[in-house]
Amino acid sequence: CDIMIGSLKVYLGCAFRLLKSLEGRKLIVAEIDKQLYLKAYRTKVDERLKWKALTQALGWLDYSQSKMKDAGFGTYYLCRGWTRSYPETSGYIIQTLIRYANAHNNKEVLAAARQAVEWLLVIQKPEGGWQSGYVHQNREAVVFNTGQVIRGMLAGYKQFGDARFLNAAIKAADWISSIQHADGYFNQHVYLNKARVYDSYVVAPMLAIDFELGENRYRDVAIKQLHWIINSKQNELGWFADCDNTIKRNQKPII
Repeated sequence: CDIMIGSLKVYLGCAFRLLKSLEGRKLIVAEIDKQLYLKAYRTKVDERLKWKALTQALGWLDYSQSKMKDAGFGTYYLCRGWTRSYPETSGYIIQTLIRYANAHNNKEVLAAARQAVEWLLVIQKPEGGWQSGYVHQNREAVVFNTGQVIRGMLAGYKQFGDARFLNAAIKAADWISSIQHADGYFNQHVYLNKARVYDSYVVAPMLAIDFELGENRYRDVAIKQLHWIINSKQNELGWFADCDNTIKRNQKPII
């Protein structure tokens, strides 16, 4: 009961702070509107509205980047405001920016993508990886986060043709390869020092580097990791253990 009361107080405090500002009130109204009409949005949306929504989403990313002290992208919390830039999410946001810019011939969005790639290049760790957490925390390089920044580096290389971006991706992939366990998983420089099946999302961009180079530099790394997942983590029902990034739900199926 005390926990419920404490949670209610926190919730009401956040709501009160939101109501005090115009931006906060707009956010509350938008959330209520979304919950009331979400089903209608799903069933009645057409291509024009899809592109409108996409454009608005890109506007939000542009606004996020403008709030940072660098060229990355941060998080906005209703009660706390803006964080500093987050390298991991900035990495795969780059792909979205480039695809949108090319579809709309938008030079401003393309410039924003280039700025983000250049920033990530500057903060790459000497060993090749990228840190976890927000940039000001200056944490150690982490396998999963590094894999997601590789996605942005590759997208930047293919779009702008700058060899520095490809070389940074290769350096990162070499570092990931160097710390892979002989059985295929990653248990160094990973969250909670726990091997996870979602690191398949790390070896995928490494294979993309192979495709770009026209060679099989990281093929064995990827196959070993995927074999570990299939042979050690998939049960007879089909779902995979160790999907979660907590210590509480790793034996439960997660979509």
